[in-house]
Amino acid sequence: MTNKTNELYIVTGAAGNLGSAIVRELANRGKPVRAFVLRGEEAAGHLPKEAQVIEGDVTDMPSLETLFADIPENTTNQNTPGKHNVTLGQYRIMRQEQIPRKIGF
Repeated sequence: MTNKTNELYIVTGAAGNLGSAIVRELANRGKPVRAFVLRGEEAAGHLPKEAQVIEGDVTDMPSLETLFADIPENTTNQNTPGKHNVTLGQYRIMRQEQIPRKIGF
């Protein structure tokens, strides 16, 4: 993260209809955005040039390591009060121990 506020938006599924719309809106607002797309996803070529595109899969730990490469492990989403956030370090342990995770919306 190289912006002055350490703000970074990560959008998974960024090549899909909703994900790409979110990436475009964030880019239009001048927000730093990292777009996570499946490897070889052709639609990724239509994302704004301001977005940092990372190819990978959310079920693949090496992909997640790349996605979060420059983000400290103890970082959580500070903008979603009341949500249970999982840090990358916690996710690693959950994967190793095969602990199921529940995602709430």
